[in-house]
Amino acid sequence: MSHFATVRTQIRDLGLLDEAAMELGLVVSSRREVRGWAGQLHQADRVYEVPGHRYDVGVVRQDDGTYALVADWWGVEQKAPGLQGRLLQEYAVKAVLRQAKLLGQRAVVRRESGGVVQIKISV
Repeated sequence: MSHFATVRTQIRDLGLLDEAAMELGLVVSSRREVRGWAGQLHQADRVYEVPGHRYDVGVVRQDDGTYALVADWWGVEQKAPGLQGRLLQEYAVKAVLRQAKLLGQRAVVRRESGGVVQIKISV
């Protein structure tokens, strides 16, 4: 029985996802197999290692050009609770900041307790 689960997302830019992953302390790996429970492996286009853990988070390109996260989430959550949500949130913050910059707008990020992020954009 496989422990891997795929999370559909609107991730389109692996460079931004790499930045978000590194911001959270993940390590971009050159491996192309995500490690899971009992030595199970899952193919991926990109692998992020969770430091000090035997489980990884992978990224798989979908037919529509977006990317999905794949992992043994139960195992990942044991070492890094909330990682999936925090990774997607950090990716979204970086995407908004990049778009604001491209449009010549100023963006200020305020992080609050409980994981709340506020972004104020001004022209």
